[in-house]
Order: sequence, then structure tokens, then C-alpha cells
Amino acid sequence: MKITLSHQTTQKDATKKIDDYLNYLLKQKYPGIEVIDPTKEWTDNFMRFYFAIEKMLWDMEYEI
Repeated sequence: MKITLSHQTTQKDATKKIDDYLNYLLKQKYPGIEVIDPTKEWTDNFMRFYFAIEKMLWDMEYEI
């Protein structure tokens, strides 16, 4: 997937905003989902990132 956004700022500031936001998203906790091995790399003004998602299934029993 390729996303291009107009940012109206310097490349350095735009890179930091994108970096910070991606870090924020990857650190979020989602019920039943685990992000595994997030990786990102910058080449000039292009960022490539990848991660795996593992869905955890819960099997619980309750005895009353």
C-alpha cells in the first residue's frame, strides 16, 4: 500500500510526526490482538514498515 499526504511542513518535521504516530499506533493494546516484530525503515522520504498480527483466542470456563 502506498499513502501520500500533503503535510505543509518541512521534511524533517513531517518525518518526525509520522514516526511518532506510527510508534503510538504500534504500542496500542487491542483486546485479543498482539502486534509482533514491528519494523520500519526510512530511505530518504520513504518509510517502509511491516509487522505481524497474532490474534489470541481465549478459552475460559467458569464454575459457580
